[in-house]
Amino acid sequence: MRKIRNRTKPTSQLFTEYYTMLSTSRSDQQVYENKRVLEKFRLMIGEFPPTPELAIQFIAQYNKLKTSTRARTLYILKGFYRFSGLGEITLTIKEPNRLPQYVKREDIEQLLNALRSKKSHKGCSERDILLIKTAFMSGLRRGELSNLKVQDIVLKGDESCIMVRSGKGDKDRVVPLYWELREDLVRFIHGKNPDESVFNLAPKSIKVKIQQWAKKAGVPHLHTHSFRHYLATTLFENRANPRDIQRIMGHTSLETTMKYAATSDKGLRDTISLLGGQPEPNPYGIAPLVYDKNHMPSWQDKQGKA
Repeated sequence: MRKIRNRTKPTSQLFTEYYTMLSTSRSDQQVYENKRVLEKFRLMIGEFPPTPELAIQFIAQYNKLKTSTRARTLYILKGFYRFSGLGEITLTIKEPNRLPQYVKREDIEQLLNALRSKKSHKGCSERDILLIKTAFMSGLRRGELSNLKVQDIVLKGDESCIMVRSGKGDKDRVVPLYWELREDLVRFIHGKNPDESVFNLAPKSIKVKIQQWAKKAGVPHLHTHSFRHYLATTLFENRANPRDIQRIMGHTSLETTMKYAATSDKGLRDTISLLGGQPEPNPYGIAPLVYDKNHMPSWQDKQGKA
């Protein structure tokens, strides 16, 4: 019935109805991301009926972008088409199964040191440093950092935590506070109102600021999500329970969490060492593989003859 009714509706009305549905069932960040993509699509088609063929043409414009970006765009369009009953978009985009970024603590420290030496207002400098520390010690996404309010920081000694409200998937979760971060947050939020924003920055502002800071600090590969990568990988390297990591990160699927286990080979090296025993002597008297100046491998015996 919806499909039949929508045939007679103007294109603008279809988008308006979908946005209304999103605003009642999705988080503000999700609504923003959906509208950002759909408004570009709406601009392309004008008042033409949004057919599946037009959706595929729209996706084709993004061929030079990352596969993950194209897949996310297609996912948003399919949601709009399902709701409006406009037909099925048969296009599929398979995302490559890539490992998360491996982030070194030294790079984060380099970024923090650059912020400490930055000539700016004392309050801004303190906020910026705490923003980074909160990101890599709690794993909060940039939208979650932006939405964090003073009342969401629960201070109960060793049981202190951050209440993440309306995270990805519109889910709440609890993240325990690391003692060092707890002490910094206590000082920073002292005297603030409970409903006041902790960092008072929009998600896009956080993204841009971290990009700028990282570039100036000489670690341009760091971005907002790098800090989540660091936390999950570090917890795995220190033998944390995967289910606990999943809850802290706010992953719906344990499969997503387990990708971080493969980022570092520490666990693999520890596992292979369980074979035990000592290396066997080389029965052929052949030295290890060496490389000449042209980087071509050559085998050498004890007499140095190839």
